[in-house]
Amino acid sequence: MPTQQNDVHPLFAILNAIEVDAGVLTYVNSLGDQGRAQLVDIATNAKERLTPTERARAIFLLGQLRWRPAFDPLRKLLHDESARVRLSTLYALSKIDAPHAVPLLLETIKDLKSGISERGHALRCLSDIGDEETIKELETWVEDVKSIELKRLARNTIMQLSLGLKRLKFD
Repeated sequence: MPTQQNDVHPLFAILNAIEVDAGVLTYVNSLGDQGRAQLVDIATNAKERLTPTERARAIFLLGQLRWRPAFDPLRKLLHDESARVRLSTLYALSKIDAPHAVPLLLETIKDLKSGISERGHALRCLSDIGDEETIKELETWVEDVKSIELKRLARNTIMQLSLGLKRLKFD
């Protein structure tokens, strides 16, 4: 990692970009696995002089790239001190490896220590990747939820998953 102020890693420029576009993804892909591994290092290195925003952007990019080797290092970030990092991690895990992300997302939803925004974000991620088992778990869980907002999001997620599964059966 760079140690001097003017010795900045080239990936930092893309982490501060306004939005991730095809050019950014193409650039990171041109670096190959080494570039993607550097993004993992940026994402998981909370001790360096990196902001939570830079780390979250690296996590977001890894999700966009769907790079499977990032899954295990990123899953540890579900307990990071930064909410921004945790939210980006939920999204990235759901994109990188949906089947393995579902139990982690359900765990986040059921964890009373997780904030409402984290639980809501996990529900939104699940609406894209869940299955019939996910619906059953959510239907059981939603009965005991106190938050009106979480109940609404859970019911919307159940509805979206149900509609998606019905479409799959007819296709």
